[in-house]
Amino acid sequence: WPILSNHDDDGQMWVLSNQGGSYYRFEPTRSGQIADELLKGYRGAILTDKYGGYLHFRKDPHLHWGLCWSHARREFFDLKGPYEDAVVRIVTLIDDLFAIERKARTWSELANLRIVESRRKLDELKGVLEQTRADFFDQDDFCKAAHYVLSAWKEFTAFVDDARLPLSNNSAERALRHAVLGRKNFNGSKTINGADVAATLYTVIESCKKAELDPIDYMKYVIQENHADREPLTPL
Repeated sequence: WPILSNHDDDGQMWVLSNQGGSYYRFEPTRSGQIADELLKGYRGAILTDKYGGYLHFRKDPHLHWGLCWSHARREFFDLKGPYEDAVVRIVTLIDDLFAIERKARTWSELANLRIVESRRKLDELKGVLEQTRADFFDQDDFCKAAHYVLSAWKEFTAFVDDARLPLSNNSAERALRHAVLGRKNFNGSKTINGADVAATLYTVIESCKKAELDPIDYMKYVIQENHADREPLTPL
């Protein structure tokens, strides 16, 4: 996230997202320590990509960490040109995981489908990936893609036993898309204070959308409540 002032460096726009809303925060760094600050006191499930700054989540007894299958799929899909048949086979198996998810109508159905069907599909996928790693040189891009998944198989399969974990972090990716478009339109913020304001507004607007509220109506409501010295409710 660019900072146009000559006195401050550029930074990063972080986001936490779930069904209830999205929370944005500007920070000067992409260090994994920021993730720890955002999650301070949190106990539960969390899904991310495989960025190195998150790897220490494995050692946190309070977090049940899962990894995103959309990111795993992208590792292979981007190699489709030189490895057409092999990529199609693996991508199809990953797509099957998402198709299984869409069958569920209740949380109990989802949990059962994951234990019965997803686990069987994962076993098949793991076999294909292990064979891929055996057939290609270590430095081959296709072998690296297989290693990307197999080296964190525990985290990629964590969703099977925890219905709180989605299969992908596409919700957070979509939430960041709005910030990316804003950054493109007005090239970041003049100051760090401006970046903090942008993060607050993104938080309010995106959380309103998830709660199916008109963001403008909600902000008018907040102003009225503040004027009356009352604590406004969150969008949720």
